[in-house]
Amino acid sequence: MVKYSSTVGQFAPSRVRTIMLAVALVTTGSTMAFAQTDKPSTLQDQDGFTASFGVGAGRNSLRGISEKVKAFPLFSIDWQGGPFFAGLSRGVGYNWTKSDALTVSTAFTGAGGRREKDSTRFKGLGDIKNSVAANLAVEWTPDGSPVGLQAGVTKAFGKNLGTVYNFGLGTGFPLNDKLSMNASLMANYADKKRMQTHYGITAVQAINSGYQAFTTKAGIESVDIGVGLSYALDKKWTLSSNIGANRLQGEAAKSQIFKAKTTAVGSFVATYRF
Repeated sequence: MVKYSSTVGQFAPSRVRTIMLAVALVTTGSTMAFAQTDKPSTLQDQDGFTASFGVGAGRNSLRGISEKVKAFPLFSIDWQGGPFFAGLSRGVGYNWTKSDALTVSTAFTGAGGRREKDSTRFKGLGDIKNSVAANLAVEWTPDGSPVGLQAGVTKAFGKNLGTVYNFGLGTGFPLNDKLSMNASLMANYADKKRMQTHYGITAVQAINSGYQAFTTKAGIESVDIGVGLSYALDKKWTLSSNIGANRLQGEAAKSQIFKAKTTAVGSFVATYRF
């Protein structure tokens, strides 16, 4: 079964967006596997707690704010018990269907906003408050296929935070009995509310910020790509190395707020099951 990262990163505040993206890459790298019987086992497929910690680095890590490469610590703790799961990478949720071919899950996650003080580029735009979001995800790997498909929707309950729809595919395969490789590609489609709130500029914001007014419409917000390696040291430890990038598209890429359109990150993480 090919696994996918959560859409939590799509609602992360700008100042922690790269960390969330890196955590998503960590999750992808440590869970994605080829759908066959001799695939290496993964810690996240087992009941109990897992803790991931390591280091990440990225250029434009605070999108549109920093042009320098920055390093940052990574940490995530997650729990799974039967169909239930909870943690930093996926939120709190339930797997309604879980098999080698199909997984259907729902979860509550955080929906991050934005603060003016996070960057001079946000001055005069006002704050976007944090909220809670609900996520529905479907993952399907046809029998015998090396490629899996995923579709999801994440609805934020905060005022005008909107909804994101995710469509992607991924592949994973073992290189030997301990080492596996994975790759994924995902497109993120946002409704008009989300696009306007995060990338648009109202007449009042234009006066306060000095930007030109900009009205957006619904469309593809960004595209994510990731590649990783995962090595199972033993039954409790897994090492993962991943690289990935997120590129703004369409109306989001036209926004004056974000000068840099691409966020690129890499990570090295150790995951322990206890």
